[in-house]
Amino acid sequence: MHSLLIATSNNSKFRELRQLLGNGFMRADVSVDEIQSLDTARIAKDKARKAYAAVGEPVIAEDTGLYVKELGGYPGAMIKWVERMPYGYERLCRFVDTCRSRAAYAETTLAFYDGKRLRAFTGTLHGRIALHPAGKGFGWDVIFIPKGSELTLGQMGQEAKNRISMRKEACVKLKRYLASNEFI
Repeated sequence: MHSLLIATSNNSKFRELRQLLGNGFMRADVSVDEIQSLDTARIAKDKARKAYAAVGEPVIAEDTGLYVKELGGYPGAMIKWVERMPYGYERLCRFVDTCRSRAAYAETTLAFYDGKRLRAFTGTLHGRIALHPAGKGFGWDVIFIPKGSELTLGQMGQEAKNRISMRKEACVKLKRYLASNEFI
């Protein structure tokens, strides 16, 4: 098996992806301009093309979104901008207080590009937005409670989170594709 590159400048994201994909995946510390969209697949595919152009080797790119159903899917893949606002995740929790439902889903898309083939693999996890941020972890883990749980992803711990996460689902699909096409 030869190493494949995961294009990300985010250490936390790389560590989590490597735990799910395995040791045969290395990091390409590539930061590319990101298109603005609510669609994780569209963003991940675009990032994979740009990362491939930067490194010249087959590459995997990732994008994640958090979709609040009552808000028409907002913030979706633009969740990173919520984090950067003053009181970001707490403010989103307060905003969701105005909704009839706290129902949400998390989505991760991994895109693989080898210069010829561009494929996207998406995983989804349904749940709800917490009343307040709780726990630790990266990104919005502190405000998303998966269906069937009373804990946020940030309260679960990495091992428990990895067993159920949308990122795991996307990784399983990607690994199946890579194995069937003899990349791994």
